[in-house]
Amino acid sequence: MNILLISSDDNSAQQIVDLCSTREAGFHRVRVVRARVQQLGEHADALKSADLLIVNSADLSVDDLAGIETALEGAPRVSCMLVSQPLSSTLLTRAMRAGVRYVLPMPLDAATFYEELALVASKTQQEGLHAGRVVSFLSCKGGSGTTFLAANLAYAHAVAGSERVLLIDLNQQFADAHLYLSENKPSSTLVGLCEQIDRLDLALFNASVIKVHANFDLIAGAGDPTAAGEIQAEQFEQLLNLARQQYDMVFVDLGQNIDSVSMVALDQSEVLFPVLQSSLAHLFSGKRQVEILLSLGYQKHQLVVLINQYDSKNAPITLETFKEKLGVSELHPLPSDIKLVNQAVAKATPLLDVSKTGALAKSLSALAQQLWPQSAAPVAKLGLRGLFKSK
Repeated sequence: MNILLISSDDNSAQQIVDLCSTREAGFHRVRVVRARVQQLGEHADALKSADLLIVNSADLSVDDLAGIETALEGAPRVSCMLVSQPLSSTLLTRAMRAGVRYVLPMPLDAATFYEELALVASKTQQEGLHAGRVVSFLSCKGGSGTTFLAANLAYAHAVAGSERVLLIDLNQQFADAHLYLSENKPSSTLVGLCEQIDRLDLALFNASVIKVHANFDLIAGAGDPTAAGEIQAEQFEQLLNLARQQYDMVFVDLGQNIDSVSMVALDQSEVLFPVLQSSLAHLFSGKRQVEILLSLGYQKHQLVVLINQYDSKNAPITLETFKEKLGVSELHPLPSDIKLVNQAVAKATPLLDVSKTGALAKSLSALAQQLWPQSAAPVAKLGLRGLFKSK
């Protein structure tokens, strides 16, 4: 789950973060806002992307509860837990009316806290409130620009709203996605995380990702085909399932490989992006890849073909020919923007940070908005629990 914690007490906040980060808690991600309850309204965007709001306050007033009620009205799918000193019956009743569903006394009992978190997580999964979507990118032919597009389309989606986005570099041959986004060297890679899957917890996960943006992280690839070949499908599936609990969108760069590991991502993907360029060789390779995907049981409506560096005036193959030969209904041409792309690559910087007005940057932003517009989340149906435990 994604948890938003608001607390004015650093010691209590740290205790809650430590408890949420353990294996017993279930690998929950916590964003801490060190502020008073009255300031909750200033963090409406963060609240909307959370599954659980934890309010930690030693002294709650009626005005504080009114502020919580107002904040929750703007985020109806979010559950709310109160961690405070024992409350009077009047305040407990007011908390219930404000939308609080869980109340735990300070100091926190770890076992009780884990039990309550497990209940919220179970409700969240049952209601389908936070199972991050997966999309996968496949290179139809070497040199298509798949990794660059995957990295920058993921970034375009992340910076356009409040959704948390993760890019996983599963390209077994090159694994250079991080070089397009950040100068930071990865402290770990996908291989390292999979090797430690049995002891993987949230702290290790967070320490292993590259922080590209406030809500955009990257798991770097192995950079070694031999090491990448040692990743087991079961390991990657556990990692991907954990990632889907923490992020709203998971982008996976598969490279050209379709094997038991990459099929884990393909099986969970809502959209598959074959990437090619406008040439006869790319068309031939793209047709073969589409045939393979369909033969493996993936559906035609899942396929969204991206034609990179497409020149509408001088292209040797028309878009209509691509659609006809590939047998797909959705196809998006992306313009060439060599100068700005080269600048972005040289600086290890996302294309949008180099220029938002470049032809390719604008196309990627428009495509991200078209494919994943911000939509209202379903309303949670959580029962009242724990309100009178603190008496």
